[in-house]
Amino acid sequence: MSGPSFAGQDLHGHTFSNQSLRGADFSGANLTKANFSGADLTCANFSGATLGEANFSNASAANASFAGAFASKGNFSGADLSYADLSSADFSGANLAHANLTGANTSGCDMTGAKF
Repeated sequence: MSGPSFAGQDLHGHTFSNQSLRGADFSGANLTKANFSGADLTCANFSGATLGEANFSNASAANASFAGAFASKGNFSGADLSYADLSSADFSGANLAHANLTGANTSGCDMTGAKF
């Protein structure tokens, strides 16, 4: 699935709330404090992206890749992360309350201090 490309861009604080971004490429982008609440991010690529304090509450990110991403203190409450790739990502201090992690790859993922 292929969508719009934002790879490597500086989108600090940008708002993507409730948008359909299926298959979008955000790899290596700076998305610090970006707002993705309620967005459709199915199959999106956030590999190596900086997502510190970003808001993914109630977003659908099923089958998305967060491999190697920095998502410390991000808000993923109520997000669908089913079958997402979180390998080697930093989710320390993230809010994962009521997030769906069914089938997610969490190998090497740092979830120190994360809220479940």
